[in-house]
Amino acid sequence: MDVFTYEKACGVGGEYAGAPADVRTALTLGGGAWGTSIWSIDGAQWPNTPKIRVRRGDRVAVTFTNKTDMEHPMHLHGHVFHIVAINGKAMLRPLAKDVSLVPANGGTLSWTFDATSPAGRWLLHCHNEVHMMDGMMTEVDYIS
Repeated sequence: MDVFTYEKACGVGGEYAGAPADVRTALTLGGGAWGTSIWSIDGAQWPNTPKIRVRRGDRVAVTFTNKTDMEHPMHLHGHVFHIVAINGKAMLRPLAKDVSLVPANGGTLSWTFDATSPAGRWLLHCHNEVHMMDGMMTEVDYIS
């Protein structure tokens, strides 16, 4: 069976050095301990998670590190982002998405997107509804 992977779709080309960006943020996905209902971003649960503050027109770079033993399908409302790196390896052809899987057990995934949506608050969350409802959610906030 030939399984789809981001590496196959995009091609991998060396170490990821970071994309040009006006706003750069790193988010750690956590939680999922046996017997708890806690899923987190940077150790906090929604609504206390760190927000990504942007101005209209900003280029935004986000890197996720997943400390859990599950992949997380991270989804950003109102924007299309490009996957630019996975597990520290640069993508040769960034892939446009609105949901992407962040690999488990210390895996990383990096996106870039342009803040060109209408001003407001746009949710960024795990698309596993239980994880979202138990705290793995934040937002992209447009500031003036």
